[in-house]
Amino acid sequence: MIDAFKSYVKEQQLFDFRSRILVGVSGGRDSVVLARLLKEAGYFFSIAHCNFQLRGNESDEEEHFVKQLAVEAEVPIFVKHFETQDYANQNKISIQMAARNLRYEWFHALCTTHGFDCIAVAHHMDDQNETFFINLIRGSGLTGLKGMKTRNGMIVRPLLFASSEQITTFAIENGIAFKDDSSNSETKYLRNKIRHSLMPAFNALHENSRQGLQKSLHLLAGNHALYEALLKEKTEQLLEVDGDVCRIKKAKLISYDATETLLYECIARFGFSGSIVSDIHASLFGQSGSVFYASDYRLTVGHGHIEITPLTDLRNDEVWQINIETKEISAPVHLLFEKIQRDSSFSITSSSDVAQLDYDKLIFPLTIRTWRQGDRFSPLGMKGTKLLSDFFADKHFSQLDKEQALLLLSGNGDVVWLVGHRIDERYKVKDATKKILRIKID
Repeated sequence: MIDAFKSYVKEQQLFDFRSRILVGVSGGRDSVVLARLLKEAGYFFSIAHCNFQLRGNESDEEEHFVKQLAVEAEVPIFVKHFETQDYANQNKISIQMAARNLRYEWFHALCTTHGFDCIAVAHHMDDQNETFFINLIRGSGLTGLKGMKTRNGMIVRPLLFASSEQITTFAIENGIAFKDDSSNSETKYLRNKIRHSLMPAFNALHENSRQGLQKSLHLLAGNHALYEALLKEKTEQLLEVDGDVCRIKKAKLISYDATETLLYECIARFGFSGSIVSDIHASLFGQSGSVFYASDYRLTVGHGHIEITPLTDLRNDEVWQINIETKEISAPVHLLFEKIQRDSSFSITSSSDVAQLDYDKLIFPLTIRTWRQGDRFSPLGMKGTKLLSDFFADKHFSQLDKEQALLLLSGNGDVVWLVGHRIDERYKVKDATKKILRIKID
């Protein structure tokens, strides 16, 4: 098996004899065999062991066993205790997911601190097969069905060539001791149900069923690589980037047969889950204006575009005050204030970054806040007032533009300036104006 191991590592270009390898060792058969193979092959490695404190004395015995293994192999070891149950409760995730997150987060931190080149884990061929069925049951699509990669970033899996049976045989023939995890025999977890119930039945269907599954996984991996290349080309054609805003033309998206799949691939990068894609897809054919949220982004289905914008940090109830003596503010936007006595040299500017207001009509203190539903003003050049929401629609403001829109208000509550866009007609400089408040976005 050692020769097959070395050939697989070389063929897959996982690491070489100059590499600094961090190996995750639980104390179980697979990870202990992986450490033994690395030692016999002459690679430089260190051991990392996680004590998740989930099985009482058994967890502590495994830790002691792995520490002794490191002493015998004469390799460095890192050990960390985790409050796994508390982490799972706080993040509202399963124990398995909590352990996985904690493990890989710590592994990557060790690599950063100690300069390891890769993280070797002991997933093998049967793990790969089980993962296929788990993802098949969960409806993950091609991305999940292709199985685990031999290399995924810093994670390498040098045992994917070997079956569970081959690993067991190697351990027995070489007198390798390991610790059995009692939870592996439990069937309350999906993976264990597949391992103990489905896989034996599947392997009994045909003498070459295992090899056939491996061949299918290999083909799926190749199909996925081609799929991703074509998908990248399509999504680049569909996504239009304008600063922080990304847009997808609805008509162009709908013109493809696999509309929902393409939609998912375009928006998944922004944190929109697969479970919400069907709702977004359905909204493409209904009335525009539907809004969907991810943790950091908002997706709005407009008349002609799907618009994806980052969520703003501005709070709708936050107010900034400008007193009569204020010369400058830095938040929420950098503004310069100047009181001007009108004379013959004064001229009206057309810049939207500058507001020239009739000083004597203003009531201090002025305030700045984000806009709210129901806000009205009288846009320069218009008689009467208009809802800000209607003004935004007329000027084709994006969802992000609307959320970030700031209003300058007089002390009586009048909107005197939609900052950076339009002043209010009632506060413009007229022939009779003597004093002017000049405000400039810097």
